[in-house]
Amino acid sequence: MVRLLIPVVLGAALSLGACEKKASADKVSPAEVQEKVADAMQSAADYAKQEKDEYVAQVQKEMDEARQDIDRLKAKAKTAGTKAKAEIERDIKVAEAKWDVAEKKLRELKAAGVESWKHLRADMDKAVDDVKQFFSRSKKG
Repeated sequence: MVRLLIPVVLGAALSLGACEKKASADKVSPAEVQEKVADAMQSAADYAKQEKDEYVAQVQKEMDEARQDIDRLKAKAKTAGTKAKAEIERDIKVAEAKWDVAEKKLRELKAAGVESWKHLRADMDKAVDDVKQFFSRSKKG
């Protein structure tokens, strides 16, 4: 996101520089241009961080819900009969494996820089969807 805004900000800065040909009252100094460019770049960086933080919070919430689903399965296995218990325990292993993959991707996402986290988003979405789809299918079955 920040990389995309840099050409826009620089273009605006150049436009401001072209304004120097205006009347002396409208002159913009190089220091003012630098300050405005720095402000715009800081705003872009702040926005990118905010966007990442919101996404991480959303994914963390989904992961917490999936962990609760796994815990419910574990509780169900404790009271199930022998045949049902074996089936539920298989489901728990599958669910935990999918959850572990998603949790690993979430750790990578949290560690990613503000400029690079979006590259991980598709993999994160897929991992969370795998967990959610597993529970969606298991609830129907």
